[in-house]
Amino acid sequence: VMKKTIDGLLREFCASVVGGTQAARDSFQNDVQILLSKGANGRTPVSNFGQDTSKLLIEFCTSLDVKDVLFASVYQALLKAGMQLSFFEVLPPFIEARRIEWLPADLMQGFVSSFSELGGQHLRTLERCITKLHITRMDLHQLITLCQERQLFDALVHVYTTGMG
Repeated sequence: VMKKTIDGLLREFCASVVGGTQAARDSFQNDVQILLSKGANGRTPVSNFGQDTSKLLIEFCTSLDVKDVLFASVYQALLKAGMQLSFFEVLPPFIEARRIEWLPADLMQGFVSSFSELGGQHLRTLERCITKLHITRMDLHQLITLCQERQLFDALVHVYTTGMG
C-alpha cells in the first residue's frame, strides 16, 4: 500500500515539474527507484521511508528551483500520503542552509504546530528556522501569534525587526 501511494506521489510530482535537464530527471528517477526498492523490501522503517522520500523531493525541487511545485503539489501529495511530519522533520537543514527561504502560511502553520507538539529540541530547531526565513513573504500576524504562544522569543524579535522594518 505504501509503495502504491509513493508511486502515485512521484508520478504526480514528475508530471508537475516543468523544466530541468534530462540528466536531473534521470538522476531523480534513479534515486526514486532505489528509494522504492528499499521501502518495498521492508529494509527501511516506514518513518525513515517517509523522511527519505520527503528529503529526495525537497532536494530535487530546491535543486531545480521549483519551490512553487514543492509548496503546492508535492506538499499536498505528502500530506495525503500521511507524510507531513516526515516532511517537516527533514525541512530544517534546507532552511538553515537557506535553500528554502520562505514558507507559505499553511505550511508554516503545520511546521510550527508539528514542532510545537513534539517540544524540546524541536522547539529550538523551529526557532532557529524562523530566524533564517525571509518572513516578509509570510503572514506576519500568524507568525507573531505563533511565536508568542510558543514563547519563541528570539524568533519573535526576528519577526518584529525584519518584518516590521
